[in-house]
This record gives sequence, structure tokens and C-alpha cells, in this order.
Amino acid sequence: MKEKILIIFLLVSLFTSFSVSACTGFTASNEEIALVGNNEDYSLECEPMIKIYPPDDNNYGRIVFCNKPYPFDNMPYFEFGGMNEQGLFFDSFYHPYLQPTNPESKPVYNGWYIPNCLKSCSTVDEALEEFGQWHHPMLNCNQILIVDRTGDSAIIEGDEIIRKEGDFQVCTNFLLSHPELGGYPCWRYDTAVSMLENINELSTDYFTDICNATHATYSEGMFSYTIYSNIYDLTNGIVYLYYMHDYSTVKVFDLSEEISLGNHSYFMSDLFDSENICPNTPTTPTGPSTGKINEEQTFFTKTIDLDKDSVYYLFDWGDGSDSDWLGSFESGEQCEASHTWETKGDYEIKVKARDVHGLESEWSDPLQVSMPKNKIINLFERFLENHPYMFPILRKIFD
Repeated sequence: MKEKILIIFLLVSLFTSFSVSACTGFTASNEEIALVGNNEDYSLECEPMIKIYPPDDNNYGRIVFCNKPYPFDNMPYFEFGGMNEQGLFFDSFYHPYLQPTNPESKPVYNGWYIPNCLKSCSTVDEALEEFGQWHHPMLNCNQILIVDRTGDSAIIEGDEIIRKEGDFQVCTNFLLSHPELGGYPCWRYDTAVSMLENINELSTDYFTDICNATHATYSEGMFSYTIYSNIYDLTNGIVYLYYMHDYSTVKVFDLSEEISLGNHSYFMSDLFDSENICPNTPTTPTGPSTGKINEEQTFFTKTIDLDKDSVYYLFDWGDGSDSDWLGSFESGEQCEASHTWETKGDYEIKVKARDVHGLESEWSDPLQVSMPKNKIINLFERFLENHPYMFPILRKIFD
């Protein structure tokens, strides 16, 4: 099975080496902020997807950007890049073929290992240490840029590790350690270096300008096309996304907000299909799962609107009534709502969101709540169950 996985990965790498001729990654930092920018240049058929994983006992929460390994459409998505909640980033870049050696006879990792570093590592040093425990034949055609929120960065080129020197580092599609193998000189590399050398103010806007200046078009290769660009603010855990090298429209992901919504994903084309998109499905309402009739109970929910529009919430209380639209609330802001049930029973509470343009989300998963009977009524009914002979006596009294 391991051999089969390795063959598949090598086939994908080989095809990628013919089909992809452009990608650009760059990072810079100062005492206040660490930023990363990248252009993902690949086939238009790759159907890019964004996946958000919440943290668990063993893994950090993270956002990853995935592509189908075109033309192998029946294969699972590959994680091309991403960032975790600790501010650790990675992205991958094609380079001319160079098979890594294994002089220390390390165990072979038959697959794509780098995304695992986002699960357990928080710094470049930790990622390099974990990565260095294995031999990685997959790196015959792929190099990796890793950056952390301190601004430390490194490029993994098979057997070579190139650490950042100075305030910035740039990675495209040639090997800095072996430029003679091809891909150099690279106008995208030279453009990014020049702009970073002449930077006046380190900002996400300036990084967007670099992406714009280095994006690829069909003229550079059969499948070479900038399908999306990211600016990562590693210090604050925010990702800015641009689609099809349109730098006038941006979607913003706050990682802490995203992972609070649990495991979910987006197809990138859906996010940019129209000028406005509906809010995410709200979280399942939280609050007491049991209570008393005629006593007010309070519940909470929240959602994210990727356009950063204000949102309204509608609670369905499960008894034929609703809360009416509540709001407005900022994207990611918690909404609080209260309700009183007048009849004993079990109810399902659900909620949906609507943005200021009128687009509505799906209903959330329901919260099951029970309104038990009044304690006096419970005692009375239990008494009757144990003393059935009292029924005719009580009926005669009340008649």
C-alpha cells in the first residue's frame, strides 16, 4: 500500500513538473508584524478548496488551501499551503527535478508530509526538526517555504535548508542552491526582491501589490495561471484571499473565528460567484438543555460573513414561535436570545443568519431542550400512579 501511495505521488509530481511553470512566495517582517504573500499558479481545472480544521487534543487548528492534482480528478485534494493558529505557514513550489539523497538512512516518508507540521509545530525550528526525522522523496520536484509569526523563515530544497537572512525571503520555481538546473533567471523572483528591497512600509496592501506585479498568465506556460493569491498576517492570524488575479475583490478569513465554527470547507469559486455571498451557517445554539416552563432561558450563537457584512439572526424555538430577526451584529460577534416555554415538552432550537443585503444562511444544527413538568405536578402524578384508587375519589371532589 505504501509503495502504491508513493508511485501516485511521484506521478503527480512528474506531471506537475510539466504542467506548472510559475508560483511566487515571499515573506517579510519587522518588530510589529510578519507577513507572507503567495500566488498559486496552477491549472484552471484544479477546483481549489479551503478547509478549516478546529484544534483537538493532539492538533492545532488550521486553515489549508487545497487543489485537485489535475488531471488526476479521481484523487483526493492535496494541501498546497496553509497556516495554523500558532502563526506557522507553509507553501509549496515546483522546481526542476533533483532527487534528495538519504546519506543518514532515515526512514522514508511515502507521501506529502509538510501539512503534518501545521498540526503539531508552532515555529520554523520545530517544523524543521520534525521534518528532518524522515527522508522525503516527494521533494524531488517540490520545495517548501515555511514561516512563523516571529518572522523566521526557511526554504526546504530537498537536501538543502536555506534560512532567511535580513528582513525578507523569496521563493519561486528555481533552486537557490542549484540555479544551474533551470528556471533562473526568474523575472517574478527579481520583481519580488526589488519591491521588498525598496519597501517604504510593510503592509498587507504592499504585499497585494507584489502579488499583482508577479502574477502569471497563460503566456508563461500551458497551465500556468494565477488562480488565487493569499496574504497571510501571521501575527494576527488573518488570511486575505484574491481569486483569478483580481486584486480589487478580497475575502478575509480570521482563523480564530473560523475554527470556532468547527470543521468546514469552501469551494473557492463559490466564494467569488457573485458580488455578495450569504453568511456561514451559524453555530448550533448553546445554552441550557433543560429548564422549567414559564421561566426564561437564554441561548447563544454566532457566524462569520466572509464579506464582513453585519448579520441578523432568527431563532426558531421549536414551539411554533420564533425570535424575529435580531441585530445587527458584526461578523463573528456572539448573539444572545431568550425565550420562555409555556408548555412542558421537548423542543428543537435552531437558528439562521441573514446579511444586510438579505442573503440567508442555512439553518443550524438543532439544540435539543426539555421543559420538564412542574415539580408539584410531577409529585402529584407519581402519587396517582402509586395510588390508583384515588382517581374516583378525586373525580368526585372536583366534579
